[in-house]
Amino acid sequence: MLQQGLERPEAVASPSFFRLVSDNALMPDTLGWAGPSPPRTMTIWNKLFGGTDSGRVDYYREGVDLLTDGKFHEALTSFRLALKESPGDSVILQQIAICYTRIGMTEEAAKTYRHVLHRNPDESGAHYGLAFILLRREERDEAAQHLEAFLAHPPSGPDADDHIHHARTTLAQIRGQAHEGAPEGPPHELY
Repeated sequence: MLQQGLERPEAVASPSFFRLVSDNALMPDTLGWAGPSPPRTMTIWNKLFGGTDSGRVDYYREGVDLLTDGKFHEALTSFRLALKESPGDSVILQQIAICYTRIGMTEEAAKTYRHVLHRNPDESGAHYGLAFILLRREERDEAAQHLEAFLAHPPSGPDADDHIHHARTTLAQIRGQAHEGAPEGPPHELY
């Protein structure tokens, strides 16, 4: 995920699709949360028995946890519930697009990324995700445009170089140019 408004203040993790956050920084690969976090089962028990949890479900965090566990359909449900609480949230919408991609609903994923880009044309994470969906469809020219848009506002952070390098390499391949050190596949299963 990328760009302003994407990093959830209470979270510093995103699914493995891409780890781009606000202020052009990348999130950690581990999808873990910064700082201590109660286990999911502890959170459930706290909700049931009135522990320290406020009683309010953090559907976004639940979705990230489920996505991390490979439970894509369940994660999609949680992200949809989070979206009801925060309509139009581009972070949540991009997480939904990731879920759609993981369960093979690439048409829905592309629509969701396009919706994010309609609202914010500089949303780098959406450009990145959409570019690789378009490449799968052999729509190379449009994919190149989205990779260029991604590279126009590149992320920064500990893992940004991998994503930027992958985007540049892929763009060079689309254009028929050689790019030094071309990877065989995307970093961290980006598409």
